[in-house]
Amino acid sequence: MDSCANSPAITVKQEEVEKALESAKKREYKEIETLKKIKNGELGIDFYDFRERISGLNIEYID
Repeated sequence: MDSCANSPAITVKQEEVEKALESAKKREYKEIETLKKIKNGELGIDFYDFRERISGLNIEYID
């Protein structure tokens, strides 16, 4: 198996390293917070505000 299969790698221009690192840290924080919500029993349909979004689309969500 390729050693990178489970560890995606990217290349970043030297002058963009700080911005890329900051973006990666923000993304990681957001993912951690989302996992906390899921572990606490919250539904994605609620914390992503999908109920409101689908209300006008003739879609019925059944809990």
